[in-house]
Amino acid sequence: MANKKIIYQLSGTTTSESSSSYIDDTANKLVTSKFNIHTGSVGSISGFAITTAGVVSGLSTAIPSAGHALVYDGTTITASNTVGTAPAGSAASNLGGTYPNPTVTSIANVTTGILSTANGGTGLSSLTNGSILVGNNGSALQQISGSSGKYLQFNGTQWTTASLSASHDIRFYNNGNFTWTKPSAASYVRVIVHGAGGGGGGGCRLATATANRGGGGGGAGGFSEMVFAAALLPSTVSGSAGAGGSGGVTSATAATAGTAGGDGNDSYFGTGSDSWRIIATGGKGGQGGPASGTAGGTGGSGGFGIVCNGTAGGNGGYGSSVAVGTGVAGTANPIGSAGGGGGGGNGTVATPGGAGGGVTNGTTGTPLYYSDITGGTAGATTGTRTGGNGNSGSVVFGFSTDSANNSVLSGFGSGGGGASSNITSTADGYTGGNGAYGSGGGGAGSATGTAVTNLQAGGNGGNGWVIIMTW
Repeated sequence: MANKKIIYQLSGTTTSESSSSYIDDTANKLVTSKFNIHTGSVGSISGFAITTAGVVSGLSTAIPSAGHALVYDGTTITASNTVGTAPAGSAASNLGGTYPNPTVTSIANVTTGILSTANGGTGLSSLTNGSILVGNNGSALQQISGSSGKYLQFNGTQWTTASLSASHDIRFYNNGNFTWTKPSAASYVRVIVHGAGGGGGGGCRLATATANRGGGGGGAGGFSEMVFAAALLPSTVSGSAGAGGSGGVTSATAATAGTAGGDGNDSYFGTGSDSWRIIATGGKGGQGGPASGTAGGTGGSGGFGIVCNGTAGGNGGYGSSVAVGTGVAGTANPIGSAGGGGGGGNGTVATPGGAGGGVTNGTTGTPLYYSDITGGTAGATTGTRTGGNGNSGSVVFGFSTDSANNSVLSGFGSGGGGASSNITSTADGYTGGNGAYGSGGGGAGSATGTAVTNLQAGGNGGNGWVIIMTW
């Protein structure tokens, strides 16, 4: 309809008449035509209704619901919640399998929402740094946050954090008084105490090389052990690792006995007012070489212990024109530390001292075992004249029979060796060896002459010790 301006005017109802007018530019006139508008059977049109034209019957309406879309089936336009045709065949992209039931193969493009545990997710919107995730009976996973000094523990129902217990806490004391603090969450406390060793006695001095007497070796400290229920012990306990006895000095004046070695001090856990106190007494000091008689100084006796008593030190030797005054070896100990060897006592010839007592081998597989510990060497008449120091051993104080899982500490020790005697009037006597870890010191050898330049002495006893193990 070229060169025509169309003006539409619609009016009326189902029975009304409407007109349409247009300007004919060619004829330069207004042309008006009339036609009727019919809605067919539709008397009115509801709000949001879609009105379509029917071929014969007039208009029809379709009232949509939420989520509906307009669908044209080739004949009519309707409002429907079914749009298009469901996909079929193999799924692609982030989906696997086939339609209509594909499976998700990747969630790389999923950026919103929370994936439930039923679908392999956590059910959580965020995670705490350092937390541990545990199952929660199908609900969102439980987050357990760690903290310093805590560990994860299952209480029979769920996992929780708990404080570290005192498992395998070990304290070793071997130098005087101490205060032990009970670790938190302790169940049992095993206490082992060993008394200190006595010092070796000093030798006798005579003006001439005749019958003379060496000092006795010091005795070893006792050995005690006890296991306590931790609840029975207070939060702090006082104790002491006894100091070893000092060696006695060889006399400076002719025809004078040597001084006795000092006694080893007791080792204990708990004070005298504690009914549960555990103690091991120290070994006695060796007697000094007597100024007369036919015997050297007596070895010191061993200390008392619940598990075993300490062994005695060896007697000092007595030498004469008809007797060789070799010092007696310290007594060995099957468990615990050993006594020191006696000092040699000279006659007309020099005599050796006695070896320190050794520690015999314990039985592997017991809660406490150790290797052989050799005693201190005896002073010889030539070469090394002084007694050798006792040796300390590695002792296993453990919680199982497997040595790899036990705690190895220096514990028992052997006695110091006794010194050789001296028949040279221009030289002093010789010293005994020191005891190690609760063992006795060796006795000093006898001396000859009056030219005293450096007083010699018996060996010192080894310090006692206390071991406290908590679990």
